[in-house]
Amino acid sequence: MAVFIEEQKKPVNWFNIISLIVILAVIGLGVYFLFFVAPPAIEMIIPPPLETAVEITKAQFDPAVVINSQSFRSLRSYVGLPSVGSLGRDNPFLSF
Repeated sequence: MAVFIEEQKKPVNWFNIISLIVILAVIGLGVYFLFFVAPPAIEMIIPPPLETAVEITKAQFDPAVVINSQSFRSLRSYVGLPSVGSLGRDNPFLSF
């Protein structure tokens, strides 16, 4: 007498198949939007204070004219040069 053992068919796991399709779709859309779509152009209206700043940056400055001017030469320094003060003990590990 022969014994026949049939292999049971495993049911299809639809959750795994749908999850894989969704993950591949998200990766595909990400690659498409990252590499193949041109970014939208952003139009920006420059506010008035920034327009005046642009005009100021176009101004020409000659340091020789400032240094040789009479008003610059009439300036006086009322404060001396800064000096290096005491920075601490010579040997901070030396006990008193």
